[in-house]
Amino acid sequence: MARRCAFTLVELLVILAVIALLLSILAPTMQRAYTLTERIQCASNMSEISNAWLSYANANNGLICGGWTRCSWDWIWWQGDQDDARRAIERGALWPYTSKVLGVYHCPSDTSDHRWTYAISAVMNGEHTRYIRYNQIIDPTATMMLMEEDDYRGYNTNSWMTNFSGNQWIDYVVGWHDGGANVAFSDGHVDHWIWEDPRSYTWRQFGKNQPGSDLMRLQKVYYPR
Repeated sequence: MARRCAFTLVELLVILAVIALLLSILAPTMQRAYTLTERIQCASNMSEISNAWLSYANANNGLICGGWTRCSWDWIWWQGDQDDARRAIERGALWPYTSKVLGVYHCPSDTSDHRWTYAISAVMNGEHTRYIRYNQIIDPTATMMLMEEDDYRGYNTNSWMTNFSGNQWIDYVVGWHDGGANVAFSDGHVDHWIWEDPRSYTWRQFGKNQPGSDLMRLQKVYYPR
């Protein structure tokens, strides 16, 4: 009797069904692993920018770089349009203190056309200036310095700012990382914050009160008093 060298149609269908079942089981795990990898890369980016920010202050007698995106002493220079974004980053005050890789300025979870994802806190020599020199920051471990931003109104230009009190957002937060975002502090460390209220990262209503505790939580690290 000749030996059979091929699978029957029924056997092939069984094999394909088993493969499909395994993929359906593994897919959520693979997606979680992919999401975690992106979050870790984003945190690494923010850590590098934070260290560049600290190095700039150390090299300039404690003066921190500008938190705007409009002048040569700002962390990113002025951007005329999206085509100018690369030049804006490379001419920014922090570029010489980084690894000089454009990807450092962009979170891999950010699918927008923004060249950079991050924004310096407005109290850090920005639109809400409270600190010009590093030694003015009372508790660097509890004072936010860098935030992920997804500003649908523009190119993430200038600082990330919010009200010092009240329930109205000015700039917004992202929820790319398992319903949370990475937040960098003035001592250089980066935390992953999970937002308690999902509305926090979908809210896009300027000037209207938004219930929930996430804004108050941010206000405590925005300008600790």
